[in-house]
Amino acid sequence: MKRFIAFLITLLMICGSAICEDVATPTDLIEEDLVEIEDDDWGKIEITFERRVYISMDKEPEYLGDTMILVATLVDF
Repeated sequence: MKRFIAFLITLLMICGSAICEDVATPTDLIEEDLVEIEDDDWGKIEITFERRVYISMDKEPEYLGDTMILVATLVDF
């Protein structure tokens, strides 16, 4: 029984190595696909946000010279 199990494992290993493909190496790539990264390159984000500012007043001033409180809400900053 041990010989049979060893034979099956050996057969599976041989079939598995015949089926799997070769691993790609850096020499397989075309030079156009390669990207060089500089040491001081921090990258950049190219996402554009639609920045919005909403301004509201707590309460309307009643008299000239009253203190007015404005609340600004910033979106996508």
